[in-house]
Amino acid sequence: MLKKIIINILLVFCVYGSIIAQNTRDVVYLKNGGIIKGQIVEQIPGQNLKIETSDGSVFVYQTSEVEKITKEQVETTSNRLNDYQEKNYFEYKNPTAAWALSFLIPGGGQFYNGQGGKGGLMLGLYAVNVAFSYSLVGLSAYAVCSLHLFGHRLTHRLWLIK
Repeated sequence: MLKKIIINILLVFCVYGSIIAQNTRDVVYLKNGGIIKGQIVEQIPGQNLKIETSDGSVFVYQTSEVEKITKEQVETTSNRLNDYQEKNYFEYKNPTAAWALSFLIPGGGQFYNGQGGKGGLMLGLYAVNVAFSYSLVGLSAYAVCSLHLFGHRLTHRLWLIK
C-alpha cells in the first residue's frame, strides 16, 4: 500500500516536472554570432552537443564553437492572448448591448459586433418579411371585402365552374 502511494507521488512529480520543462527551451549562442533555440538532447563536456529545434532538425556543434548556453521561457498561448488584448487587436463587446440592439433593430447586434454583412442580411430579411406580410394582409382584406360585397355572385360562379 505504501509502495503504491510513493509510486503515485513520484509519478505526479514526474508528470508535473515534464509539464514545467515544456515551458522552457535551451538557447545556444555560437561564437560566429548564430543563435540556435531548441532542446539539448545530448551534451558531452569538452567535445560536442546536440540540439533539436522545434521543427525536428538536429544540429551538432563542437564545444569550441559554443559561446554560451542559456534557457529561456517559451511564450504560451495565454501570453499571446494578453499581447493581443494590450495592442487592441480586438475589442471586448458587451453581449447585453448586442442583445438589446438586436431586440430593437433587426441585425443591430451584428452591426454592433462589427459583422456588417450579417447585420445587413438580417435587416434585409426583416424588410422582405414585413413587405410580404403586408401584401398578404392586403390580399386577405381584398378577399374578405369581395366575398362580403359580391359573395352571392362569386359562390354562384364558383358553383358553375365545378
